[in-house]
Amino acid sequence: MAGNAVGRLAKCLGLTVLAGLLFGFLCAAEAADPNPLSPADTSSPRATLQGFIGTVDDIYAAMTAVFQEYAESNQLYMTA
Repeated sequence: MAGNAVGRLAKCLGLTVLAGLLFGFLCAAEAADPNPLSPADTSSPRATLQGFIGTVDDIYAAMTAVFQEYAESNQLYMTA
């Protein structure tokens, strides 16, 4: 009787985690750029420079978060 209850609990927990992961992936997919490979706006020198600066700012923000997480982890090597 107790084994059956534990099995049902594990099954429910597994389904809940699966549903949460699927919901998370769907939200992340909707939040992403609809066309991440679209060409940069090069209609003018100003638009080209603004696009470049925006891309570099995004990369800097992402790498800052990665390096900050590494610094707080007290590990010798970064994880994948």
